[in-house]
Amino acid sequence: MHTKFVRGYLAYFGVLWLVYSLVVWVRLDWLAHFSGIDFFHTPHGVIEGRAMYGGLEAALAIFAILGAVRPEKYLLVNCLLWGMINTAFVIARIVGIVVDGGTFAVPFGVLPDSWNAGAMYFLEAPSALIFGSYWVHQTRSGA
Repeated sequence: MHTKFVRGYLAYFGVLWLVYSLVVWVRLDWLAHFSGIDFFHTPHGVIEGRAMYGGLEAALAIFAILGAVRPEKYLLVNCLLWGMINTAFVIARIVGIVVDGGTFAVPFGVLPDSWNAGAMYFLEAPSALIFGSYWVHQTRSGA
């Protein structure tokens, strides 16, 4: 896998996460609508939502963008981090769908039913494969 492709994907990934986190920071109710998360009825829940889905994800997104812009310092560590995070997302979604109920189908346009499988198929699984395989290849080749 070429470094140029991974850098481009990391830039895309970082911008996507940054926009998402900023939107959620401002409009936490959108996250509740799209995902079905419904604990934003108290100040404590709202603060937690803004901190985790806004603040933390914005910082992670900026780190991803740094990996694309400064690959000599941040590309490999980004690939390791995002490979691990996205693999954990995939495993947690599979376990959650099996244990807690849900579907592996993606009923497009039906929210929040399509949220878990859709995120897994179209963002998290491909990202885990791209970042993880690049990291493995680079560390095995001694780069």
